[in-house]
Amino acid sequence: MLPQFGEPVPGDLVLMPSIKQPTFAETHLIFDTEWYEYENVLMVSGSAIDWLSESDPLDADIDLSAVEVIDRVSDALKRWDYTDGFYHA
Repeated sequence: MLPQFGEPVPGDLVLMPSIKQPTFAETHLIFDTEWYEYENVLMVSGSAIDWLSESDPLDADIDLSAVEVIDRVSDALKRWDYTDGFYHA
């Protein structure tokens, strides 16, 4: 599977963690990794975020084995707020 910019996608994608009040360290850990989006679902590498989330994409009915291209979220579009958690603009 390749993202829109042709870079390899990690094989350990998990759903974006839903943390209501992340610590400063957790926030930076999540913002510093690559975010991927497919069908309006955000995913990150589990190992890159130290397994803050272990939710498999299948939990959101996404079978990544059938996905050929996945979108990488630009750093400028990454957001977090108390109401929505982590999201992209």
